[in-house]
Amino acid sequence: MQKGYEVSRMKEEQVSVRWDEERELVMGRPTGIIDETVARIILREVESMATAHGPEVDWVIDLTEMTTATARGRTILMEATAHQSIRHCSFWGASAFVRIMTNFIFLAIGRDNCRHFRTEEKALQWLQEGNE
Repeated sequence: MQKGYEVSRMKEEQVSVRWDEERELVMGRPTGIIDETVARIILREVESMATAHGPEVDWVIDLTEMTTATARGRTILMEATAHQSIRHCSFWGASAFVRIMTNFIFLAIGRDNCRHFRTEEKALQWLQEGNE
């Protein structure tokens, strides 16, 4: 196996994204350090979900295992988070550091439709109750 392929495969494994048929929303889970490569994978997944499931998609993101993002990773995450297909986005389980970092991203892109929660249950509840 070529080393480049091996690294790429490892980066792909840092991001889990799936469509939840029952709830009609996207469940995502980035892990570790989000660098440029991983952030581009996340952006690709956002675009893919928009293509597959329509122009307005709700997201629930598990941040329990995300540790940080590089400067370039944060820039690409801003682009992904600003994608017009994201109707609402609820994050849960983030460390204080990751919560501050993602709140900065929300402010930088002018998003007011993203929130942080301690538990997945609360994150889902917010989406189901009308995002108030």
